[in-house]
Amino acid sequence: MKGKILLVDDEQTLTDALTYLLSKEGFQVICASSGASALQKTFQENPDLIILDIMLPEIDGYEVCRTIRAKGFLKPVLLISAKDEEVDKIVGLEVGADDYVTKPFSTKELIARVRAHLRRDKRNDADFKKSKNQIIKIGGLEIFPGSREVFLDSKLVPLSSQEYDLLFFLASNPDKVLTHDQILEKIWGYDFEGDSNVVQAAIKRLRVKLNENSLTGEKIINVRGIGYRFAGEKRL
Repeated sequence: MKGKILLVDDEQTLTDALTYLLSKEGFQVICASSGASALQKTFQENPDLIILDIMLPEIDGYEVCRTIRAKGFLKPVLLISAKDEEVDKIVGLEVGADDYVTKPFSTKELIARVRAHLRRDKRNDADFKKSKNQIIKIGGLEIFPGSREVFLDSKLVPLSSQEYDLLFFLASNPDKVLTHDQILEKIWGYDFEGDSNVVQAAIKRLRVKLNENSLTGEKIINVRGIGYRFAGEKRL
């Protein structure tokens, strides 16, 4: 099996078609048709990736994504929706989704994105394991690559896998301006085909989480028209 996917959608025809195609590609597919069921199966099954519709009975996809991130689910979440306004995509990314695909979509494109996100997860795990002994300390911020944990003033900061990778990349290059393209390439991969707002949304989420614990989030500085830099000297 190439990985376990939780498919959450209340449209049975689409669910049946995607289940067939993903299974044919070698993925194990688990289905849920409501937000409540999605929450339950996320923590029962611990999937490698979630394909999550926004318009769901009981609890919508935004709230499902927000809840599972708050409870520590770190794997990729790919939102699908008939909503195609930019604001809908931005909201989806801000609640913790890794990607957003608008219905109707090409099933080949969706499967390609699933593969890309799973490859990115494996690639980043391998990259960061190489640096597992290089603890990064910047002020009250401590990053432990071995356990992929982040502490601020000795308090654990809950980050998704993608948020951790982004912070690690920024903090590993203190006072260096990193362009949007460099960040996109490193964190999302060469083959990423998602929305261009993903970097901005991920930076915003990271700032919020860091600022909830201290003023460290203010160290992520926007370099207008270019990208971002992390202020502060790094000590290993």
